[in-house]
Order: sequence, then structure tokens, then C-alpha cells
Amino acid sequence: MYNEKKGKSNPNLDSLREKVNSIPAEQIANKFGLLNSVNGKSPQGDCPTGHSSSGGKCFSINTTDNHWKCFQCEKVGDNIELIKIFKKIDFLGALKWAAKEFNLSHSVDFNNPYSNNISDEELEKIRLFNSRVELFETAYEWMHELLFTDEAKEARDYLVNNRKYDVEVLKKSEFCYFPPANDIKDYLRKLHPEKEVDINDLPLFGRTGNKYRLAIPYRNRKGKITGFIKRATPNTVIIETDKNGEPKEVRYDATKGLNKDDIFNLFKCKDQDTLIIFEGYPDAVYFYAAGIENAVAVGQGRLSSSHLEGLRSYKVKNVIISFDNDKEKDEDKSTGKIGKQEGPGIQNTVAAVRLILSESDLTPFVLDPKLLDPHKDPDEYFRANGLDATKALYKNVAKGVLWLADRILLKYDENDQLSKQNTKDQLLYLTTLTPDAEDIAILTKTIMDKLKLDKSLVNKLIKERQKEARLEKYKRIKKSELNKQKRYFPFIERSTSSYSYLDTKAGDVYMGIQEGILENILLSGEETLPDILPVLKADFDVNSNERIDYEKEIINLFVPTEYMLLSKNLETFHPKKDFPHIYRLMMNLIPNYRERKRFLNWLAGILQTRQKQLTAWVLKGEQGAGKGIFLDYVLKELFGRRQTVKVEDSDLQSDFNPWLKNTILVAFNEVAHDNSTRNNIKSRIKAIITDPDVMINEKNIRNYFITNYVNCLFFSNEKVPLFIEQKDRRLNVVSTGPNLLSFEWFRKDPEAFINSLKAEVASFAQFLMNWKYDPIDAKTCIDNDEKASMVSVGLNKFEEFAIHLKKADLEWFEENIIHSNYEKDQDFLNRKSLFKLTEDDLKGSIKKERALEAFNHIYVNQQVNNIQLGRSLKLYGIRSDRSRKTDDNNWYYMWG
Repeated sequence: MYNEKKGKSNPNLDSLREKVNSIPAEQIANKFGLLNSVNGKSPQGDCPTGHSSSGGKCFSINTTDNHWKCFQCEKVGDNIELIKIFKKIDFLGALKWAAKEFNLSHSVDFNNPYSNNISDEELEKIRLFNSRVELFETAYEWMHELLFTDEAKEARDYLVNNRKYDVEVLKKSEFCYFPPANDIKDYLRKLHPEKEVDINDLPLFGRTGNKYRLAIPYRNRKGKITGFIKRATPNTVIIETDKNGEPKEVRYDATKGLNKDDIFNLFKCKDQDTLIIFEGYPDAVYFYAAGIENAVAVGQGRLSSSHLEGLRSYKVKNVIISFDNDKEKDEDKSTGKIGKQEGPGIQNTVAAVRLILSESDLTPFVLDPKLLDPHKDPDEYFRANGLDATKALYKNVAKGVLWLADRILLKYDENDQLSKQNTKDQLLYLTTLTPDAEDIAILTKTIMDKLKLDKSLVNKLIKERQKEARLEKYKRIKKSELNKQKRYFPFIERSTSSYSYLDTKAGDVYMGIQEGILENILLSGEETLPDILPVLKADFDVNSNERIDYEKEIINLFVPTEYMLLSKNLETFHPKKDFPHIYRLMMNLIPNYRERKRFLNWLAGILQTRQKQLTAWVLKGEQGAGKGIFLDYVLKELFGRRQTVKVEDSDLQSDFNPWLKNTILVAFNEVAHDNSTRNNIKSRIKAIITDPDVMINEKNIRNYFITNYVNCLFFSNEKVPLFIEQKDRRLNVVSTGPNLLSFEWFRKDPEAFINSLKAEVASFAQFLMNWKYDPIDAKTCIDNDEKASMVSVGLNKFEEFAIHLKKADLEWFEENIIHSNYEKDQDFLNRKSLFKLTEDDLKGSIKKERALEAFNHIYVNQQVNNIQLGRSLKLYGIRSDRSRKTDDNNWYYMWG
């Protein structure tokens, strides 16, 4: 559908966007392998974000409006959002992928996607949009009058008798009677015969067909009707089976293609500083007509980012969340949680307040749903108590941030240290969401009183947490552009002299943007390109927590995680008690205690110093030992998901290495090298692990150097993943334990185990931050049998032979000298001894003939002569010389 808010800025993109979003969402989800089952009309499966869920049913698709939701993480969206999240690409990337995957025709030039050239197809969409707006408005005026005729008696009786609405108030409202679709079209044809084709195609049906007779027009922020919300009456309600197999009333429907980007009834609330956001559409319609002239609604309790954009455009300052007083449930079947569960009204209120605080500069207030008792929603309260009492009720609202604090404290257990830590973290986080000094003062006192902490300590913690928040959310960078909570921060990147911008919502920096494209991007956020732009150099500086440093003229691409901003404290931790699941996983990954302790010291060094440790770890072992789980659910949380990357073996062998940019930790996955690649790979690994600077080679960009902060892990299921030099000082090698499924503690519920890992990261991070870090140990490699065997495999035959000669390793020679069957038979017949070396052969010299014979017995398939052997051994410090004894004319290989 034509997006009127964006006007003609990106018409071809809007057209393709509509086509992508019209694809059945289950087709896209199936391509991604997300769906596991279908209950009723709602396909279910795994969330595209990748988090775990019990039963794999947290992700659900509403096939009626073609939207999806995850009931665990509460992500919602359309097809484009689904593609963006799963494929980890941006908006344009999602459009491009869908156009190719589903063979969609379009006029988008992805080399210049924000072109203003309007295709004929898009011009037709704009015309059709405006035509339908006119037809909907004409139909509404007629249908509103019909509501008070005999034809609409059933619908009117429902409003008057069931909902107890006043007829005179209804006449002021926008409720209307929705006759059969053919009657509506016949009426419109009489008034607009020239629009015959548009009337025939006018979307008047919804998922329930043509059955519901009560309706409300849905207007966008400009007052234009984009469709109708339909409401069932008792005699018309349809019963369906929900995804849990239980009957469910379908009380609401909507005409096909209805756009709900703008919050309902916003157009009617111009010049209102404060809006009351209700859950139900009828509530907002009736309350507005009754005299509550700041009533809007979200429908189903879901406030969205697009709603906030509309509120911002109307210069709204405050909102009151007034959602339904739903009953508690003993089980939440959407999430699988057992026990007392808060009703959707409370849950949706929490989500709405958090969204407002984190994504806008609005001040949220809350009418706690419990204040509606014994009534189930504001509409019922209004009917029971009247207008004046209802208006008085809204004088009892609480500041949203303080209401959240009270909700947090409901779950606080002062005898549980983990509860205390979590409560403290959550309350401190709230202090970053409000600029109001009074709110912060109240939160400070709450933390002091409830957690029994000293005021000076609390003030220090708040100060630190607020400093972190500027980096975490990119919303309070010091200059005015971001203080105004604008979505985009444009600048000129010094080293490339290119237009660039910081997306404060996503946290990404984009460079090399054409001026015209940058202007369009800013317009999409209702911003304009300033006359003068700051000039900043983009840099990845792990030593700074500031995102923008105007003094140094730098925009920092490094974003510290909340765990990297921790400070040392006096807490003591017991791994098996404080983070048992993480430690159990580590015990399987690194079974040896001494080696595990060294690895923890290495990790602590990265977290505490953010610097290279100049050593790396190779974890080799069978598939399923937990290497990937440790990376995804522990290490990426510690060091940042964008700053911790997994690189496949093919990427390491490639000439291009953009994955080294803006990275703290690289995990090379499924490493396995042979002699054909050993020298090239060896030099690359050496540079990555130890060099202070590294050259970046990207496609179509000139090579350049960056500061190298990368620390390395190598994961492999191969017995010999890397060839290691004998005197290597960079690599620690350990063999992992068995597949996790061999352990009952993992096998009985893998998802629960992974969820426990995530819950323990905070404790594990503080444990590492408190660790007595030993930089010498971190930069010194462990010599163990695993490494020795890999060193041996990595040697060529001459180097290996020379090493064991110098070590006088008689046992090695005895184990490796091979005898042919012929030689064994001759020995048996002639009673001769088989060839073997003695201790006398290894006392600093060996006769050349005996050395040659030993070499060819060991390397039977690679026979050499004395000249070849002598030249090769010379490379490894073994010289050829005649004996200096007068009675000995033999030639020897000598060393030492």
C-alpha cells in the first residue's frame, strides 16, 4: 500500500515493500526452517532471533494480518522485519533478498535505491490510495447515520444495552453500522459512477468475510480513513480454535489492507500535550465522544515504534498507559510458563513503558490496571462510575519509570544474593531511562532503602550506569543532535572525506553515503541535512567508552558491553555454585584443571584490559562438545555480538579479511589445514595473534591498516587442525571432552541448560573482572601432550629426524624404525639382528651410513641418499664431518 507518511520520497521502494509484505509469512518462515507445527490458523516454530524455547513454539504467525510475534522475547513484525532479523541484513538487503528469492517484479535500482523517479505502477498506487480514502469517507458518513435506523437495531442494541453506552454520546462518536458489502458498493456507485472500477475493488471484507455489522473507521495521522475495524455483536461472533486447541471468540476483524502504523484516534487529539492510551478501540471512540478528548488506543495492547513516530509528530509530551485489568493465569500457554502469571494488561503495560522510555523523549505515566478493580477494563469502569469519576481516576497515575521500579521490587528476595544483584542492576538501569532529577532521587532512595546500600555507593553506581547508558543506547551523546533524540546523526568521515551517519536506534555507523541518499535517509526520520556537519574520524578504540569524542574529533566504532564496564569489587565467587552451568560446560571444553585455570586467566585479561593477549587457544575435539554454545551464549555476551565473530576456515584462507575490523574476539571454526596451505595460513595466524597492526583487504577498497585488538580461538573437530612449529610461543592446545549429549545433565533438557547459561553470564563476568589477572601467564603457552603431538605432525621428515637426533631420543627411534617382512625372514634364517640404533649412536654424532639406514627405515616411502640427507639436515643444525680420531676414517653427522 502507498505509504502516505513518506509521500513520494521512495515510491519504488514502497511498491516493493508492499509486495514483500504481501507474501504469506509462513512461506518465508519455511525457507528459514523456523516452523515446527501448525495449531489452528497459526503456524508455530522457533524465533528468528535464534534464542532457545521450550518446545520450539514461541514464534507464531497470524495468517490473517500476515504478521508474526515471538511470545518469549516479544519481538513482532512483518515479512521484512522477519527477513532482516533472520538474515542479519538491513532494510534494503531484505528487499533485495525477497525480490530475488520470490521472483518479484519491481522498479528499484539497488545501486540508487532512493531515487525519486516514480514508476507508473507507483503513480497508480498513489491514485488508488486517494480514491479509496474518498470512497471510505463517503461510506462512513452514510454508515454512521445508518447506526440510528431500524436496520442497525442489533448493532445499536449491543452498544446501548450490553455496553451501556449513551445514545447521544454515540451520535457524537464514530461508531457506524456496516451493511453487507454489496449494499455499500451500490450506495457508492450512485454517488460516484465514475469510480465504478475502484468501487468494485474496494476492500470491505476481512478474515470473517461479510458478517460483522458494527464498525469504526481507522484514520491515519492526517485524518484519512485507511480502512475499518469491525466488531462482533453477541449474535454474530465467530468461534475459532486457538493454537492451544481451545475455543476462542473472534471479536474483532478489519478490512483487508488496513494500515495501523499510526495509533488509533491520533488525528482527533491535536494540540493535546498528554494522551491516554487505551487498549480497546471502542474505549477510545466512546471516551473521546464522552468528553475525554485525549483518548487513543493501540488494539490488543501492543504499542509499537511506528506509534511513537506519530506521537512525536504531534508533539505529544506525556502519555498515560491505561490497559485492561486482565485476570492472572495459572499457566501462560504462549510461553509455556507454569505458576501464577500476570495478565496481558500488566505485561503489555510493562512493555509499553519500556518502549517509550528507550525509544522516545515522551514521559510515560501508568494507571495501574489493579486500580480498575473490580472492573476488567476502563470501559467497564466508566459505565459503572460515570465520566467525572473516570476523569478523577486518572489523577492517580504513577510515573512510568517509578511504576516499573515497584514492579521490579515485587520479585525481590532480600535473602537471595542473585535476586539482590538482578534487582540492583534493573533499578540502576531505570536511572538511565529518565532525565528527571526527581525520578532519579526517588530511585536512589529506593535502592538505598530496599538494598541497604550506602548513599555514596549508590550515587557512584548510578553515575557509572548512566555513563554506560550513553554507549549502550546511543541516545545521550553530548551534542544537541542526539540530545534531541533524533534517529540519525550525520557527519563527514575524515579519512574518506565522505558523508556518513550514525543510526542511533540500531547503533550502526554507515560511511561513504551519497549526499542525496543521506538527505532521503534523514527525511525518513523526519530530519533534514544540516548546513554544517561535524568532521570526525571513524576509529575502533577499545580504550575509550565514549561514542563521540569531539575534542579528539573521533566517532568510536567500539561499543563496550555492560560486562566490559564492570568494576572490580569485593565479591567472591564459587564457580560450581555461582555459575554452575557455565563452569560445567567449561569443564567439558577444557577437562584439565590447570589448563582451565590458564584459560580463565586469558579471558579475564581480555575483559579487564581489552587488549591482545598475544596467545591463542586451540580447542580440538569431537563435534557437539559445546564449543559453539560457549561462543554464542557466553563469549558473545561478554564481548559484544558484533565484536565477537565466528570465521569459517575458508574465510581464513581467503585473501579478503574484513572480519578483522572492529573485532575483539575471533573464533575460527572447523579449522583443518594440510601441507599445501600450511605456510600461508601460518603467517596469517601469526600476524593476527601478535602483530599490533594488521592490513585489511576488502573487495573494491584500497588496502589499509588498523590497530589489531583481536584475540583468537580455534575450534576444530579434526585431530590435527593446525600445523604448529616446534618453538611456537603463541598457541595453547587442549582436547575437549565428549559430546554434551553423553551427559544426562545436558541431554534431559538442552534448552533449559542454554537458558541457564544466559542467566549466569552476569555472575561469570564479575568473576572474571575480580580475577587476579596474571599477564605473564596469559602471554605464556602451555606445553602439553596435545600440543606436542600437533608439533610433531607439523614437522617435515628432515626436521623431525634432526630433532630426535639432537634429543638422543632412542625410544622414538625404536618405535618408528620399520622392518620389512623380507628383512624379518632373513633375520630368522640367518640368526642376524634386525637394524636398530644404540645409545652410542646418539652421543653428539652418528655415522652417516647408520643415519641414512635409520632414516630410510623410518620413512620407508620417501627413500633418500646420503647427499639429500646431508643437505637437508644441515638446515636444522646438523653438520657433516670426518672423524678426528686417528684410527677412524668414517664420516659422521655431528651436532652439539
